[in-house]
Amino acid sequence: MTRPNIVFILSDDHAAHSISAYGSRVNVTPRMDRLAAEGARMDALYCTNSICSFLRRLRGEDVEHWRQAVCYRYWEHDDPEHHAPAHYGVRTPELKYIRCYNDGLGSPGSSDRTMPVDEELYDLVADPREMTNVAGDPAYAQALAEMQELTAQMQAEVGDAPYAGPDTPRLEWPTAR
Repeated sequence: MTRPNIVFILSDDHAAHSISAYGSRVNVTPRMDRLAAEGARMDALYCTNSICSFLRRLRGEDVEHWRQAVCYRYWEHDDPEHHAPAHYGVRTPELKYIRCYNDGLGSPGSSDRTMPVDEELYDLVADPREMTNVAGDPAYAQALAEMQELTAQMQAEVGDAPYAGPDTPRLEWPTAR
C-alpha cells in the first residue's frame, strides 16, 4: 500500500476571505487558489483565536508570564459578507469589552457608512454566553472604566491608536496588484 501525499497548510491570523479562493477581492493568491481548486477546501471551519500561540496552554503546560488579557481589532467595517461593525476590544477571564467605533477608516472591503460609537461589556462569569450587555449598568461602571483603561494600555503597547471620531486619519492600505 502506498502512502498518500498530503500537504497541510496552516495559515494563521486572518479571515478565510483573505484568500482569493474564498472570495477575496483585495488579495490575490493564485497558488492557494490552485491548491483549493485541485484539492480540498475547508468551507466549514472557524476559529476565533490564533492557534499556535495557545498550543502550550492546550497541552496543559504552564507558560511563564502568560497574559491575562487579549486585545484585538476588527477592521472590515460593515463588509458585504459579515456586516460586522469596525471595533476593538479586550477580553480577560472575567470580562469582555468591545468598542464599536463603526467607521471603516478606508480599509479594503469596508463600507463608507459610519454609525454612532457604541460600547459593550460582558460579565463572562455571570453571563458566559454573552447575552446581556452590562456597559450601561451602574453596577458595572468601575469595571467598564477599568476595561477602557486596559484597552488603552494594550493599544499603546502595540502602537494602535484608539478611534478619535470622524476626524481620525484614514489609513493607507496596500492592495494586490
